[in-house]
Amino acid sequence: MDPRNDSPQQRLTLLELLLVWEGRIYRSRVCELFGIGLPRASQWIKEIRDLNPTWMQWDSKSRSYFVTADFYKRYTKASQASISESLSRYLSMVGLPYASALDDGTGVMWSATPSITAPSPKTFASLGHAIRQAKAVDIEYMSLSEPAPHRRTIHPHSLVLAGRRWHVRAYSETNQEFRDYALGRILEVKPLTRPSDRTRFDDPDWNTKVKVRLVAHP
Repeated sequence: MDPRNDSPQQRLTLLELLLVWEGRIYRSRVCELFGIGLPRASQWIKEIRDLNPTWMQWDSKSRSYFVTADFYKRYTKASQASISESLSRYLSMVGLPYASALDDGTGVMWSATPSITAPSPKTFASLGHAIRQAKAVDIEYMSLSEPAPHRRTIHPHSLVLAGRRWHVRAYSETNQEFRDYALGRILEVKPLTRPSDRTRFDDPDWNTKVKVRLVAHP
């Protein structure tokens, strides 16, 4: 988008995408994505705050605006199709098209194939923020082997779209190993203040290159 030709509605739409899928907004991020200066970024954020004062809450420690529960109420009854479309637009905005196998430059998100099932925006944003901040999280999870909701502490390092589902790659304190967790099975994410001591560079399977031989189907 050419910032010289943007409209208030365009700005609102773009910043709302950031709020939905990253869970917060701050000036340097707006500058980075849209190629504008700090004064212009402040103007954009002020516009969305003035129009929707209950959407965001200022956090002085991180110097950013975090979304409120009131904001996410708008998405509780949204269709899978609309959420998937919103996620697709967000990924394109940050430079990661749905069909791309490349990472977004931050090492947070990876995309392999298109998906028709979208994760919970709040879950996606909470995990993405934990990854960027290198923090551990507590999750309430339902697995195939343990279908009843249970809590686990994990150290997430990447969000991954593989096949038709989003997963988070993370170190499990319970299992003492790196595992994939389907975002659709995560009921709640609780951020922890302690830093994560496990990164993607500590994940042997994540860093192992495998040679694949493809044979044409007869």
